[in-house]
Amino acid sequence: MRYECACGENWLTGAVEWDHMSERGKSDYARGVNLFVGAAFLAFLPIAAFIFLMLWVLLGTWELPAKVAAVLIVAPALLVAAFYLLNVGASLWRTRFRRSGT
Repeated sequence: MRYECACGENWLTGAVEWDHMSERGKSDYARGVNLFVGAAFLAFLPIAAFIFLMLWVLLGTWELPAKVAAVLIVAPALLVAAFYLLNVGASLWRTRFRRSGT
């Protein structure tokens, strides 16, 4: 990918756009995102369990603590997926829809 600065000079950035990636590169990128989502899930699971237990003891009911724990587990995965989709969408926008030179 090339970057054109305000002075008109072109620079090679080293970035690879989604349309220019091989199928294997796309698969590897998606696999890395999936591994990160799995790691985030595993990292937040004990935190969510601890908060669930503390709220359950303090409130004496399990409905609200279960909802809080579920949000703590699911929210990081949704954020990573949204970040992934926004990055791919931005790459597609740059290569397919944006006019050259603007």
